[in-house]
Amino acid sequence: LIMNISIIGAGNMGAAVARGILSHSPEHTIAISNPSREKLDALLRDFPQLRTTTDNKTIIASADLIILAVKPWLIREVMEEICPLIERPEQILASLAGGIGLTELDNLLTRCSNTISPILCRIMPNTAIALGSSMTFISTLRSTPEKDEALACLFSTMGKVMLIKEELMPAATSLASCGIAFALRYIRAAMEGGVELG
Repeated sequence: LIMNISIIGAGNMGAAVARGILSHSPEHTIAISNPSREKLDALLRDFPQLRTTTDNKTIIASADLIILAVKPWLIREVMEEICPLIERPEQILASLAGGIGLTELDNLLTRCSNTISPILCRIMPNTAIALGSSMTFISTLRSTPEKDEALACLFSTMGKVMLIKEELMPAATSLASCGIAFALRYIRAAMEGGVELG
């Protein structure tokens, strides 16, 4: 299933997801927004086919998958801006923000006075997604088996994927999110130090 994908936020995770999709699933159409041009221009240098904008609103209506790659404290503000532009219940609104559950996302959607109830999704990859080596966990609300499969297929091109119940998300991410990379980097540094010391 070829999708139009819109990513809100071109920080570490937003850019990593964009790079991963463009490198490993180039058949999809990607648009990405960010308040400043600097990060967008850096992505454009590597992927000239990428559509970029500083206006979140312009990339919502046409999107099959909308990925919120913003900090948790910005989720409410961004949702208030874009939710009135979600026009189809089959659109998928996905959040990469840690600590924001599906119920909270759904409550925010309701507060935005949106009469459309899109599929909601939490996606927890790690930055290795840019290299096609992520471990990505996905939980959904109001989804269908076909939509779940489409999401799993998309993210499986960028590493391993597991569809899990949302209550398992904290346990899953404690083992496979970016934090574990710091622990492994410490182990590597200790090994290198040992070798260097003889």
